Amino acid sequence: MTKKEFLALLEQIVEEPPGTLTGSEKLGEQVAGWDSMAVLSFIALVDEKFGTTVSPKAIAESETVNDLIELLHGKITGAAQGRPGQLSCHVRARLRR
Repeated sequence: MTKKEFLALLEQIVEEPPGTLTGSEKLGEQVAGWDSMAVLSFIALVDEKFGTTVSPKAIAESETVNDLIELLHGKITGAAQGRPGQLSCHVRARLRR
């Protein structure tokens, strides 16, 4: 799945107009639809589309849409500037807590 395809699915979850999300948006602040129901829908999306689970703690500690993408460990193509699947330093640090 491409980043663009993933963002389109996330836009549906948070009820944003198509083409709105770019990845840098802060969850809850710039993505008003990011609430507990959106989190549950995100968990279901990850399970359905990727056949994997994401820790609720990791989701809660994600600050931006790009942080959510990084949690999928390279399953989104065109998402990472570095090596695909490599978590950013700030996400890795939060997950170690």
